[in-house]
Amino acid sequence: MRIAPTAAAALLFLAATALAEEAPLLTDHTPAAFRELEPAQQRIDPAAIDDDLLAAAVFHETNTRREQHHLPPLKHDPRVRAAATMQVEILRERKVVAHENPEQPEKATPQDRIKLTGLEPQFIAENLSTAFLLEYKPGEQILVEAEGDQTIYRREPGGPAIQPHTYLSLASTLLDQWMNSPDHRINILAPEAQYLGTACRLARDEQQMHIFYCGQVFFAPFPPGETPLLATPSPAP
Repeated sequence: MRIAPTAAAALLFLAATALAEEAPLLTDHTPAAFRELEPAQQRIDPAAIDDDLLAAAVFHETNTRREQHHLPPLKHDPRVRAAATMQVEILRERKVVAHENPEQPEKATPQDRIKLTGLEPQFIAENLSTAFLLEYKPGEQILVEAEGDQTIYRREPGGPAIQPHTYLSLASTLLDQWMNSPDHRINILAPEAQYLGTACRLARDEQQMHIFYCGQVFFAPFPPGETPLLATPSPAP
């Protein structure tokens, strides 16, 4: 039976097509070459974030970690990235980190979201997390000072202001968090995965500090001609 695409699926297809225009950051560089790009080494300006550059930084850092474990790199597909973007935008709106969205049945699970992009998963897994914009460790004691219309964070009186991450250092911090969590590590090093989609979106936490909601979606399709008869694996947290 052939199912006609819904309006939501059509809109997501258009979004994925738009994301494909930014694919050179993901497809035209090895992780090592990407690290040499000057924009990737710049500190993140919260007023002018390059979402595509940040997604690429997380993408390449993920493949770096896989390479360190003798696993093949994951490939880019704009539809997989669209699924990752979909969920981090929901997280930013809800201000929670969760894999399921009970209030949006059509986007309730990772499987639902990837299917909205037109893909049928044989394998899918999802990692989600938050990360601070600043080079700040959760629980670290800091000073908060107002300077004009700006809020400055310092580690000690009169000390230097805590700086924002670079695109590369934020990606590295995220991957450290995930790799230090057994369930997330399993997803990053999954031999079944073939494609990776990444996305981050900026928000503020309860203390009004800038944080990112970030996500990875790992995907593998069914082989050509094979019918999806079995349920896909449930993602790790």
